[in-house]
This record gives sequence, structure tokens and C-alpha cells, in this order.
Amino acid sequence: MKTITVLPNNEIKFVKTISYEKNYLDRIYTAKIVYKRNPSLEYKMDYSKATPFERQMYYYSEECYPHDLIDDIILKGIQQNYPGARVSTMLMLCDVEKDNIEKELNTYIRSEFQINIQPNITDVNEIIKRGKTQWRVFVKTLPVYLTNSKEIELFRNEGSFLYYNLDRENELIELEPTLLNEVMTF
Repeated sequence: MKTITVLPNNEIKFVKTISYEKNYLDRIYTAKIVYKRNPSLEYKMDYSKATPFERQMYYYSEECYPHDLIDDIILKGIQQNYPGARVSTMLMLCDVEKDNIEKELNTYIRSEFQINIQPNITDVNEIIKRGKTQWRVFVKTLPVYLTNSKEIELFRNEGSFLYYNLDRENELIELEPTLLNEVMTF
């Protein structure tokens, strides 16, 4: 007999899965990126969006789960290469859920997807006027799990470039610790 145990508070996470596919030589190859986020007062479920049926069944649609600018940046970076990418979220509350996710992910071949966020510099005169010569570049590398193939070459060296308005650099600097430290992988 197995006992289900609620995880310690610091291990309870929202698990985001972004699934996508690549068509190569008329064959569909699927992959997914899986990462964890900490629940917090700002990053929490929105039960007001749940239907009475969902509440009764303890099933919640994607719109009830938290998402923020960080999640939007990650999804946008992946959708740049894979417009059909879609996200699903679950709450990892118990040890059985954590074990099942880890066991599943360990069965897949793994590659990487790198999201680069850099300043949108299109007007040299504007740069000269500002007198600033350096801007931050933000990089987040996430694991890609190949879910129906071992053809790692199809998903090797993948990534995307997103560009931010120079006036929003400070906003991204504030988000950097969340992007780099609170977006965790298995």
C-alpha cells in the first residue's frame, strides 16, 4: 500500500508544461518544456474564473492557474519558433505527483531551448542622445524533452530572440531574479 504525502511547503509548485511540435519530412516530432514556479500571494490560483462544475470536480481550466509576465515571455519565446505551442499548468502538491513527473521526464531525451532578451536598438541617434553605451541582455535556458523521438538533432541549438524597449530595461532588471532563480526545472 502506498501513502500519499503532501509535499513540504517549499516543494509545492505550479508546474508549467509548454508542448509543441515540429514537422520534418512529413513526420510530426513532439517536444515539451517543463518548469516550476513558486506559489505566492501574487502568483496564485484565480478560483473566480472556475465554473461551479470545475469547483465540484476539483478540475480547473488553464485560465484559473497563475501566469505573469515571466510566463508570457517564456511562451512568447517558444511561440516565435513554434506558433502552435500551448501551455498547461498543474499544481504539484503531493509526493506522488512529483515522483510521476520526474519519472516521466527521465524517460525522454533532453535538449535545450535558450531565450535571449535583448534591447531593441534601431535608432543610433537615439543611442547617442541617451549617452548610454551598455544595456542588459537576459538569457534563460530551459530543458526540452523530446516526447516521441530520439532525434535530438532536430531540436539541437534552438532558441529565440526577444527584444525589449530601451525604456523598459529597469522593469526587466527587476524581473531577472524571478526569471533566473524562480523558474526552476526538474
